[in-house]
Amino acid sequence: MGAMPEEIDLLLPQLKNKTTRFVGQREFTSGILADKEVVIVFSRMGKVAASSTATTLINVFNCRMILFTGVAGALNKELNIGDIIVGSTLVQHDMDVSALPGFARFEVPLLDKIFFSSPDWLIDKAMDASKCYLQGVMNGNIDSDILRKFGIQNPKNMRGLIASGDQFIASNETTLQLLSALPDILCVEMEGAAVAQVAEEYDIPYIVIRTISDKADHSAHIDFPLFVKEVATNLTCGVLLEMLKKI
Repeated sequence: MGAMPEEIDLLLPQLKNKTTRFVGQREFTSGILADKEVVIVFSRMGKVAASSTATTLINVFNCRMILFTGVAGALNKELNIGDIIVGSTLVQHDMDVSALPGFARFEVPLLDKIFFSSPDWLIDKAMDASKCYLQGVMNGNIDSDILRKFGIQNPKNMRGLIASGDQFIASNETTLQLLSALPDILCVEMEGAAVAQVAEEYDIPYIVIRTISDKADHSAHIDFPLFVKEVATNLTCGVLLEMLKKI
């Protein structure tokens, strides 16, 4: 799954025995990739769109694992543009029914949990795949001038907490509020925790892998469409291919 078309575009031409099917206004493309049977889909942005897509993958296409890739904004000051985050834990930062008795902030009603955790074995494979891509494959995929343009030098991978919510975080005030409430957040995006909730309810293993597109202090004003086209699409698709080889 990818929340933007660019996050899956490099994978589609590599599919063998390709077939397409439209469900819920989404195009699901099935085929063989890295010797695995896969379904690739542009989920669209936001938690509702992502959870709907994940449910279709499970119920219509009988998917046994969900891999979600895309970009995210850094909240941890140690992160730089081009770093890769593997979501070991995910939380919905805009979930709040704490005004009702017995509920904590961020807690998902009826599930009695705040955080969703991916399986350790899948986290390890995602960390290994992202390390292999960053240290070996990346320089052959992305032009060095493009990397310099975005100040990408020796990008790293990290595992940790990803926060999801239906808003694009673009202010220092909101960043500080989130860090105050959830100090361990590495990055923020708009879909991952919703996919995690669906996958967990169906007992399906899942992993969320994100490429950092902007810094926590919003000091780096980048050409976002160019970054997605020239950098993020290679990073997300490249790591996913490395991931499939290891599963």
